[in-house]
Amino acid sequence: MLAPAIARVLDRAVRGESLATAAAAEGVSITESVELDACHDGKPVCCVRPLALLDAFPVFAESPAAAPILASRRASLARALNRPVGFLAAASWTTTTPGL
Repeated sequence: MLAPAIARVLDRAVRGESLATAAAAEGVSITESVELDACHDGKPVCCVRPLALLDAFPVFAESPAAAPILASRRASLARALNRPVGFLAAASWTTTTPGL
């Protein structure tokens, strides 16, 4: 479950605030310029760079693509990181949890 404060930060970012400003206003810690290991079968296969970590919740920039492709990319990334991840687009945000 996404923490309410993180949801408020993402809402503010969608409305045009920077993640840093929104996080400070909501009392959420933010870490930028971080790399996370993406894994397959429990082994690191590559590093990914989210826009930021909000209280250790990774937020990625959404890339333009067709809806089925986006859903597949989101699910793959959540599985590779073995944790829920967020995606920030120009007008909205969404989260994806690791599934099977």
